[in-house]
Formats: sequence, C-alpha cells, structure tokens
Amino acid sequence: EDDTHSKTLISDLTGFTVKEAMEYSLPFLQQTSAPEPEMSVTQLLASALELPWSNGFLLLRDVMQSSRNYKTLANRILTRTEANSYQEYLARRAKHEPLQYILGKWDFLEFTLKIQPPLLCPRPETEELVLLVVKDAKHTPLTILDIGCGTGAIGISLAAMLPHAHVTAIDIEPIAIQTSNENAKRILVKHDSNRYTAIQSSAADFTISSDTTRRFDVIVSNPPYIPQHDMATLTDDVMLYESRDALCGGEDGMNVIRDIIRKAHEWGHSGTVIWMEVDPTHPALIQQWFETNHEDDHVGRVQFVSTHTDLYGRDRFVKLVLQ
Repeated sequence: EDDTHSKTLISDLTGFTVKEAMEYSLPFLQQTSAPEPEMSVTQLLASALELPWSNGFLLLRDVMQSSRNYKTLANRILTRTEANSYQEYLARRAKHEPLQYILGKWDFLEFTLKIQPPLLCPRPETEELVLLVVKDAKHTPLTILDIGCGTGAIGISLAAMLPHAHVTAIDIEPIAIQTSNENAKRILVKHDSNRYTAIQSSAADFTISSDTTRRFDVIVSNPPYIPQHDMATLTDDVMLYESRDALCGGEDGMNVIRDIIRKAHEWGHSGTVIWMEVDPTHPALIQQWFETNHEDDHVGRVQFVSTHTDLYGRDRFVKLVLQ
C-alpha cells in the first residue's frame, strides 16, 4: 500500500527544470515525514544528475534558496533517465531509508566511504572518536585493533592519518569485512592498503594467533551500545534499516563493552590504550563495574583514565589503559 502511495504522489518529472523538480518534491517528502527533507532533495537530485559528489548538493541548495543562483543549473531540464533515478530515490526516502544507503556512499572526515545495508551509517560523533585517538597516539609505529569495524570508517581513517599505523579490524558481519576491505583499498591506495586488514570475528571470539608476537598498542571501538529499553526511541530510518546487532548492546548496552574490557589483556600489553564510543550512562557504569570486579584478574588490569564529551556535550567517549 505504501508503495503505491509513494509512487502516485510523484508524477513523472521528465521535462521539469531542476528548480521545478525540487519545488515539487520537497512537499512530497515533507508529507511522508522523511528526516531532513531539504537535505534529502539536494543530495538525491545531485546524485540523479551526476553532479560532483563534493559540491553538487551545495549548488542545488543555493538553487533551492533562490532561482537567481546558478541560473543554468536551475533551468536545466531533467532527462527521462535523470527523472527516473530521482523518482526512485525519492520513493525510497519516502519510506525513511537512510540517505547513505540510497546514495551508496557518505563522507567521514575527509574520506568518502562506500556504505551498504545493514552496516551502521557513520555518525559525526565517531569522527570525534577518531580525532581523539589521533591526538592521543604516539606517532611511532603503532598497531591498532578496531572492534566492530562496519564500513571501516574508524580503522581506515586512523591508517590514513597515522602513516606508521597498522590496523586490524574485526566484525561479525561478512558485509562489513567485504565493504571495509574495499574502502581500505580505495582510500589507502596512497598510504599503502596493506596496513588495513579486516577479519570476521566477534570480540568474544577474537584471539591473537601465537605467531603474532606484536600485541596491539591501541584498541578502539564504536561497539553496539544502545541499552535495550532505548531501542524503541530510535527513528524509523535507523530502526527499520540499520543492523540491530550493530546498535543494541543488550539490557544495559554494555555487553560488547564488557567483552572488550575482559579480553583486553589478551590483545594488548602494559600501556595499551583503549578508546570507546559509549552511551552517556556508561562512563559511570564502567567505573562502578571496575570497583566491584577489581579482584577479577582480567578486569582488574584495566584502569579508567577519562571521559570525553561529544559535540552535544554528552559523555560519549571513554579512555582506559591496560596495566
């Protein structure tokens, strides 16, 4: 039913000017309560028109604001192929599918990542996590373990920004391994893509093979951390499309976080730093967990160092160190 609903509202846009197509499609998306309708229109139409990825949507945003801007582009007529592509994208967005999946790629820091369902769409907060790790890292040869790599956003950015780093990334999702290795080959071509390897494994099952004498200097993760009771508050574009396994961290959101802390002694050495993106309730919960489990050999070797806030002032990142 939804399908016919979304299709009937979009008449054939062949022959419309760019400006007309945007004026027509914006109210359509607004009616469907799709998130960020203006941005959706400019991003999706830029893709249908094959405008440059770096600034196409910005040009269209200027056209949307005033027809005096970029008159040639504003008055450009949509071909049948362009109109068909744009209409297909709009129908998908009307069902709240993430823009990242429709476009098949998205920017993260200065890198453009290929993205496909059901991988987590990289968020601005995770860019902050990468910058914290880079700022904190010793710029000597480094080995980094990225747990739950998804698209590869964290590990690939770190390999590109820290030219002496070697990154091993793990994820339970086969599509994550394929996508992140593909992204690494493209992005790290200048920086040597051999410095990034993704392996299919969970945190609980991952072990360093005995022939790897070099342990990890840095462990980084954006694990599934949303507590079970908060899952219902997520918007449709997240809830219906992105991997539940990449979002939900169990009852208190800390299942994978606890796995990482318990296993850190196997992966690292004295002085290994652990950086994680977490739920704002977690820094206090992690500290309490340490206090009640300090007798446990594995947990007792990890020390809480600091909490860091995100763009919105929420406690979003923790730094721990292995004793």
